[in-house]
Amino acid sequence: MIFPLSIQHDELAEAFLGRLARINGVKSEVEIYKILKASYYVLDDEDRRIPHFDYLSRILRMSLKDFVSQHTTIPLRRAIVSYDAKFAHGTHKNDSMMAYSGFRQTRKGSYFCKKCVQQDVSNLGFSYWRRDHQLPGVMLCGEHLQALSYTEKKDAFFFSPSEYLKTGTVIDAKWAKITHKNPYVERFIAISRALIQQEFPFEVKKVRLVLRDQAEVKELSIKNGECEKPLISDEIVSKFPEEWLATVFPDLLGKRPGEKMHKSDGVVYLSTAASSVESYILASSILFDSMEDALDAFIGTRKLMLVSSRKPIINIDSNELKDAYVQAKGKYADLELQTSEAKWNIHNRLLSMGLPNLKQCTKYDFSKAVIAFFCEGQSLQKSAEMGGIDTELLEQIIRQVGVGFAETLQQMSLKRERKQGVLRMKAKAPNEVIHRTGT
Repeated sequence: MIFPLSIQHDELAEAFLGRLARINGVKSEVEIYKILKASYYVLDDEDRRIPHFDYLSRILRMSLKDFVSQHTTIPLRRAIVSYDAKFAHGTHKNDSMMAYSGFRQTRKGSYFCKKCVQQDVSNLGFSYWRRDHQLPGVMLCGEHLQALSYTEKKDAFFFSPSEYLKTGTVIDAKWAKITHKNPYVERFIAISRALIQQEFPFEVKKVRLVLRDQAEVKELSIKNGECEKPLISDEIVSKFPEEWLATVFPDLLGKRPGEKMHKSDGVVYLSTAASSVESYILASSILFDSMEDALDAFIGTRKLMLVSSRKPIINIDSNELKDAYVQAKGKYADLELQTSEAKWNIHNRLLSMGLPNLKQCTKYDFSKAVIAFFCEGQSLQKSAEMGGIDTELLEQIIRQVGVGFAETLQQMSLKRERKQGVLRMKAKAPNEVIHRTGT
């Protein structure tokens, strides 16, 4: 049998495992799992199918879902996903992911606050590792506003953070405080903290549409191809401190200005995850004016029927949407729909269906141009003349019509790139980059 413990608020799962082992006189992770397996009468073949989090949630008498949501970094790492967005964090549908990468660290090193450690020892008799301190980009303790310390010892979480009070590397206090005052860094951390509190992940296809709308408002490039508008990746590089960015998403630092990077710019045009969740949070930090705006936009993509005083969201199915588009002769402004679905979402759905906005004014008529091109077989030049528009505008409409095919071609292109061995640069520990730049 094993002596049970209670878990502390925000205590990291792997740190709780280490504390459980220490209090029971166990010296290794392998040994503590053997004891846990025996305690719950788990057979060897069954053990392969059980994520280690499950053992810990059982001893705490918590649901696996609650344990994963409250004590692991999975809700952040899985905050924006290409698949299975309908499954909450910690459901058994994610067993394989939890088993293979459940304990994966979010950044280089294990982080702690010296004041938190001293306070814990004084109040509890022991210290523990906090999940919030492990979030990418966090250099100050949120409670004490003191620069964090860290150790690069691989199995650090198995031991108490008090073990590293003397040997841990202290982040330069002046640099940490100046960095945290940067409004974009502040927003990045706020969005990260909000995402890790979510019960469900967000679907990347829907997040992409939200980010694309915001990028258009900010007059940034939303296309996968040549564009004269500024790139999201260049905006990120210009807004975030270089040293801090090297600890979070170092790929951007090797990028030439004006050079498109799918891992960053792709958040607005790729239908599968462009990169890690950090790329989406970085983009959100420059596209939205606050964490609240970003989170509200993300939550709006779920289209959940909320039990509240609000009217339920009535989603128009694709056939009705297409009929309304035909009745409006392709003009978004003339759409007549009985729905509470947001206009931006309806417009994005139409674009994803290959039904662009055929707006009309006294100078030009998109409708005449596209009918001439697609239905009458006229040339691009002739069709543009018939609609009174430039060929460049007509080309833009044609690309919107072929959006589904364009996404397929993009995925084909990315697969070729992956075969060529394009690797992600490893994030740096804070003092590595501070020393490098001479801060």
